[in-house]
Amino acid sequence: MEVKKPVEEKKPRRAMFAVNYPLGAYGVAAIPPQPKAVVFQHATIWTSGQQGMLEDASLVIEGGKVMAVGRDVAVPGRCPSDRGPRQAH
Repeated sequence: MEVKKPVEEKKPRRAMFAVNYPLGAYGVAAIPPQPKAVVFQHATIWTSGQQGMLEDASLVIEGGKVMAVGRDVAVPGRCPSDRGPRQAH
């Protein structure tokens, strides 16, 4: 009969150096503040749906989720917007 040893719980170890994100020479100590909403304007958007490809359209992202896509989209006040031509898939 085999005797099993009790499982030892591993204690979390502290890093021996400063941890940054992303890890490496160009990382930062904390995640930078994120805007509540971001708007990409005058973009070519590939919807992968019935709308197909929209040219000169806007894409509104709030809280990491797509909130609006189209040519006549209401842009939330005081949010960063990108005014250059882009393609979004």
